[in-house]
Amino acid sequence: MFNPAYFVFLKNRKNILYILSISLTLGIIISLIYNLYTFNLSYSNKIRNNIINRALAVSKNSSISQDEFDKIKSLDNVEFVYREMNSISMQFEKLFNMSLIYKSKNEIPDVILGSKFDDDRVEIILPSNFYSNKNECISLEEYVGKTVEISTSDIKINAYVCGVYDYNKTYSTYVYINSNFKEKLIEYNNEVESDKNLIVIANDYKDVDYIIKEIENEEYSARLVDGRGKSDIKIYNLASAIMIILIILTVIFSFILVTNIIDSIINDAKKDISILKAIGYKTNHLSKIILFDVLTITGISFVISILISLGINRLVIYLVNTKTNLILNYNSNKYGLVLLFSIVIICIISMISVKLNNRKIKNISSIELLKED
Repeated sequence: MFNPAYFVFLKNRKNILYILSISLTLGIIISLIYNLYTFNLSYSNKIRNNIINRALAVSKNSSISQDEFDKIKSLDNVEFVYREMNSISMQFEKLFNMSLIYKSKNEIPDVILGSKFDDDRVEIILPSNFYSNKNECISLEEYVGKTVEISTSDIKINAYVCGVYDYNKTYSTYVYINSNFKEKLIEYNNEVESDKNLIVIANDYKDVDYIIKEIENEEYSARLVDGRGKSDIKIYNLASAIMIILIILTVIFSFILVTNIIDSIINDAKKDISILKAIGYKTNHLSKIILFDVLTITGISFVISILISLGINRLVIYLVNTKTNLILNYNSNKYGLVLLFSIVIICIISMISVKLNNRKIKNISSIELLKED
């Protein structure tokens, strides 16, 4: 049955001020949590997708046997393992010498023409340009989709050019070879591979420390191939810690705000509380009424705060995308999760705050306040 007592405190004009203050606070809090959350995910994906954060150089003073190779390959969280190639240079179509390199698929730069390896044939990926000894810039894009000859004085291998990568991005002139090409080289020369050095690719940058711990001992050493990976991971860990601290601080601030608003509602409604007590309302029932009114005020504020937060989100996304090398996109699913999280937190805070004010409600004397009239 409808009980008008549940709306007895909503008539206070100060509620407009409460709604505005909660709306603005919630709008900022929702935006803060959403943008920290999306920034954290975006930076995490950037680190995960960047192979330098997952590639480990593993070396040993003596030769690494096939059994040792297989043991490292079988470790948990290892995606790929291969023996590092010794430096080798071969002639391309008898025109000029180019250095060959073997890498895992994830380490190969993105191709701008053609495709990456499919491992069904002997294949190579070329740089888009090459500078000859006479400093002439030669375009190699015309070779995509053709079979070319890679040779030395005693080796000749025909390889299919499946793609080219952007020289202007990498400033590298390596010829990337696939496993079939590498096997052909080993047939001619079994010293193509280093017997003391491996490259180990972790499934995730978070697995790097575990793999290093598993591999390192008196004989083995393991480190990130590129030291920049450590810097990226430190930045991510710092950003994650800041996100957690800021979320905790916003929850504490929200608790203080809601508690003060409930305290103000009780102070302004002492007469109404005394009347309700006089007609038989108990403290627990009055707490439920105040909680209902607080949640009503909060609910109205929440709707307004969504509009505020959407505006702030658009501004933050624009600034991040234009001023940094990160790309943030608005995601309705992630935003919905943040809203759900915010609703749960604000409801819990409201219930705790009302519970803490029970003593104050209990101490309001119905008789004394009625005598004042």
